[in-house]
Parts: sequence; structure tokens; C-alpha cells
Amino acid sequence: MKNNKKNLKSLLLCLVLTFSLVLPSTLSYANTEDNISLKDDFYTNVNQKWLNEAVIPKEYSSWSNFTDLRVQSSQNIKAIIEELKQNKATLEKNSDQEKLVKFYETAINLEKRNEQGVKPLKKYLDKISYIKNYDDIEKNIASLALDGFDTILPVGIDSDLEDSSKNILYISSAQTGLNRSYYFDEDEKTKNIQNEYKKYLKKLFILNTNSDEEATKKAEMVFEFEKKLAENKYTKEESRDIDKLNNPYTIDNLNELSKTIVMKDYLKELSLENPNKILVMNPKYIQALDNILVDANFDSLKAYLEATLLTNAGSFLSKDFMVCEFDFKKVFSGVEKMKSDEKIASELIDSLFSEQLGKIYVEKHFSKEAKEDVQGMVEEIISTYKKRIDRLDWMSIDTKSKAKEKLDAITIKIGYPDEFESFTDLEIKSYDEGGSLLSNIINHSKYEIQKNFSLLNKKVDKTKWHMSPQTVNAYYNPSNNEIVFPAGILQAPFYSYEASKEANLGGIGAVIGHEISHGFDDQGSRFDKDGNMIDWWTKKDLEEYNKRTKKLAEQYSAYEAIEGEFVNGNLTLGENIADLGGVSVALEIAKQEKDANLDEFFKSYAKIWRNIKTDEIISYLLKNDPHSPGIFRVNGILRNIDEFYNVYDIKEEDKMFTNKENRIRIW
Repeated sequence: MKNNKKNLKSLLLCLVLTFSLVLPSTLSYANTEDNISLKDDFYTNVNQKWLNEAVIPKEYSSWSNFTDLRVQSSQNIKAIIEELKQNKATLEKNSDQEKLVKFYETAINLEKRNEQGVKPLKKYLDKISYIKNYDDIEKNIASLALDGFDTILPVGIDSDLEDSSKNILYISSAQTGLNRSYYFDEDEKTKNIQNEYKKYLKKLFILNTNSDEEATKKAEMVFEFEKKLAENKYTKEESRDIDKLNNPYTIDNLNELSKTIVMKDYLKELSLENPNKILVMNPKYIQALDNILVDANFDSLKAYLEATLLTNAGSFLSKDFMVCEFDFKKVFSGVEKMKSDEKIASELIDSLFSEQLGKIYVEKHFSKEAKEDVQGMVEEIISTYKKRIDRLDWMSIDTKSKAKEKLDAITIKIGYPDEFESFTDLEIKSYDEGGSLLSNIINHSKYEIQKNFSLLNKKVDKTKWHMSPQTVNAYYNPSNNEIVFPAGILQAPFYSYEASKEANLGGIGAVIGHEISHGFDDQGSRFDKDGNMIDWWTKKDLEEYNKRTKKLAEQYSAYEAIEGEFVNGNLTLGENIADLGGVSVALEIAKQEKDANLDEFFKSYAKIWRNIKTDEIISYLLKNDPHSPGIFRVNGILRNIDEFYNVYDIKEEDKMFTNKENRIRIW
């Protein structure tokens, strides 16, 4: 099932800084030698002892400071749940706390889940079997969508790209079992992934009482059907392009996109009849459905819908479904062992009831002093950013003025929201009350979907958060022009109230600067101070900006992460721009300290990205993730920073050296 805490545009447009994307290597292959010179490989030199001693637990695909903090957060959440369970008898009837306990108990009760098997999903599977032709396709896919299942036409409500104060309807393209490139690449690694995916689908069909022969046939049909869908979806690079996503329609001209699906009828089934504006993120995809949803593909469509139900719901059914999913996903992750049932249940409840748990979490694990200290740091970084913009020699006065207006207008959110959501109207049932884990998941999905749909044509509430307080992460939202730092990330090694200013600036300071820089990366820079997609650049300034960002993309595309597999400089461009801006602005503040210890600053920055990963997850992320591997977020950035050369006396013969005229400066 989908986690509807994030709707369509938030998933695609919130430029989120993800702290799980690091790789111990040199600027090409993994380097396991001792005594690496910091002048040749700063990242490995600083982190050498940790890299030599760190071990990836069998339940994980990577290990890092960030993973460690997430595990600590998960343990804290588990303790909160256990405390609620112990006080179960005293909890108020129908309260959020009681619902948390009920939900957790349905998740952890594997005996009951194994007994039920696929039964909780049966009524949805029956819906698919009853579909006889395309005449009622709108009704059937709408019915599945309303219950939280992936469909061929996902929809959601979010703020208008061109008027961020208003909520409009978004229409996206289908989720497929594999990311787009895996259907078309011809290398041996990809062919193996394709075969493993078909085996996974076959196992799911067999678990749903299909015969071996029928399951084999359906798996092949699903793969070929998804390949047709994927052919008309955007590539990872294209999906970053705001212009490609910004395709406004009215309800009347929307119907012109497809003859097979009557879009007006589809939206009516979803109770979304009167949208003031519709943004179709990929019109080509909807148009292509006319050639895909034909009689020859009807059985394939039904097999696809069946597979979608099984893949969406499988991990919430019996243990054999969970094992089936794990066996497939380890092809990408390299994980050797499933997490314990308790861990899985705890992480699941944290993903769905994050605010309710977060309210308790911050009371126990976050201080007012830390919030105030970080607030001051953010304000200082914004002020310094404005001074840096004033000094840019490639930008005109007019564009500088608008850039500084955008900085002044940034909303800062630290720690936790002022108000926490309550699940007053959400129904959660125990097994004794006739519930199941899947039915509770579906109830949660329906609740979130209806809440999201109710926002259509209404004013945007910009006080809402898109991350829970316990999340070890941060993000910039271009439509809100806001930077958000949950409590989970405001701890060592990112931040400590007891650490030196230089160390904190190299950690959380660079992160803060990174998020601010997302407002000025190649996509975030398209939005003005109010979060509206408006061109506020002069033509000449934009040309100069693009020259610099092109060089950064070229720099990163030259980095070989593992043998034969390179960083995609265009896919990772936004994050690399944000890294360069974040380090530059945080460093400027550190330099102003009396007897500034810049060695501490640079080493603090290098330490936050230390990480070890399985080869499988490295390969997957290189194709799919907009963040560069950690070593390049350190070495790739620092080789562009003049002060780095001065502090460590980097010379032309050193591998960290780049000629001064080739060092890239943007913000």
C-alpha cells in the first residue's frame, strides 16, 4: 500500500536531502589501503579508522552515522510503543494512543496473519476477476485508488506550481514493479534483475492459488504490460525537469487526452468532479494508454492489476508473502537477513503514525535549547548567504535583489510542528473486533486519501510538515519556500550543543546551507519568494548560471563509483549544487571565528558522509537516486573550495588538486 503521508507533488518536488547515499571509495574504485593521504583522498583519510572497522549488519544494505541515528530513533519509538502497551488498560477509548497499540498488535501477530493468508485481500482480488471488458475501467481503477492501491492513473491534491496559495489536482503515471531503465537496459546485471522480478511475480501468483503454469504466464504478461507503461514514463533525469511536469489542463480539454478512459468519468468516480485546474505531469503517458488498453492486452491488464494488489499488500499479509518480497528486494539491496518481526512492525507504525509518535518523541528526546541554538544558526547562514549573493560577479543587481528577497521570505521549521495531527476519525480494529493488519492499513490509506482529496480548490496550509520530528533527514520545499529540520537530525554527528562552532558548521551548518541552496539549484531556482514558478532571472544571468551548473554536471559525470558504473551528473545536479552552496556558506561563517579551526570544519563535513554499502545498493542508487555517493559529496565538493587548498597545502601533484580556473563556484 502507498504511504499517503506524502502526496504526488510532494514526492516529486520536495527537494529532500537524504542521508543514506554514501560509498567508501576513492575517486574511482573502492580504496581499502591504509594511510591514504588526505591530499589524495580526503574522505578516506579522515574516515579511515571507521571504514576499516565498520560492518554492515545483515539486516541492512548500508551502515553509517545516519543509519545509526535512525536505529536509535527506531529504538526510541519502540520504547514508546512498549510503554503504551503496558498502560493499555488506562488508555482513553478511541484515542490516538489506543489506536497505536491496536495497530501494532495486528502487525506483530504473525500467527493470526499466517492463519488468514491472502484472505484479507480477497474482496479486492475478486473485483479484478469480475472485470469483463473495458466498459467499466474507470469505475474499477477508481475503486482501487480510493482504497490506497496503486493504479494506472494516480491522482493527488497539492499546491499549484504557478500559484502556491491554491490546491489543485495532479495526475501522474503508474508505478511499475521496476524502475523504468530496468525494462530496457541490455546489460547482464539488468537481465538478471528482470529474471528475478519475473520469479518474484510468479511466486506471488502461486501464493494467490494460481497454478505453476498460470503463474509463469501471468508473470510474463505483467512484465510486458509494465514495459509498455514504462516506455511512456519519464526517465529519472526528465522527472527532475519542472517544465516537463507543468502541463495545466481544464476538465474539458483533459478528456481529449484519452479515448479509452473517459477522464471526466474517472474523476467523478473519485468524487473530484470540479477541479479548477488540473496539472498532468506527463500527458504523453495518458495519450499512450489508448494504444496500451486494447483488447489484445485486456488479460495482461487484469494480471497487472492482480500483481499490483499482491505487491502493494503482500508485506501486510502472511510471513510467506513477506519472505517472497524480501527475496526479491535483496537483489537490489544485497541484504542478507530479514529484520525481526518486532523491528518491521515498529518501523511500519512509525511510517503511518509518525506525527502521533513524534509528539511523544520530542517530549522525551529534544530540548528547547537545541531548537533555539539551531534557529540562530539558520538565521546567521541566511544572512551570510545574502552577503555572498551581493558579491557575485556574474549576476546583475536586479536578479540579486530578487534572490535576496527569496532568502528573506524563507520559512524556517525546526524540531517539530506547532500542532500535531490527531486520527480522531480513523478506525483501527483488533483481530478480536474483526480487523486485520491489511484492513487497518487500508483504513489508514482511505483516511489519508479522503483528507488529501478534501483539499481540492482550497487554500494551501503552509504550516504542515512533510517529515516527522523523529526523522533523521531534512528538506526544502520550493512551493512553500521553506526549510525543515526535524529533531531527529539535530544531534551528533550533525549537531551538538556542546560542540565547537566550527564542528557544528561543518555538520548541521553545511546541511542548513544545503537546504537553502536547493532554493537556488537548477530546479528550485525556478520558484520565486512566494513559492510560485515564475521566471525572476534576467536572460544573461540565467545563461551564466547554466554555464556553471553544466560544468558541475560534467565534473560529477567523470566519477566512477564502482567498476564500469559512473555517477550521473545530470541526475545528481540539484544535490551537487546544494552541497557546493552549503559548504561554501557554512565555511564563510567558520572563517569569521577567532582563531578559526578550519581543519575541524572540513573533517566534520567529511565525517557526516562516511558510509559503507553493499555493491547491489550502490549499483541501484547510481541509476535511480538524485544524490551522489558520499565520497564525491566530500572530495568532489572540497576540490572546488580555495580554503581547502590553503588549510592542507594541496599542490598540483596531489590527487585532490584542481586548477584554480577550473574550480566551480556558483553560490
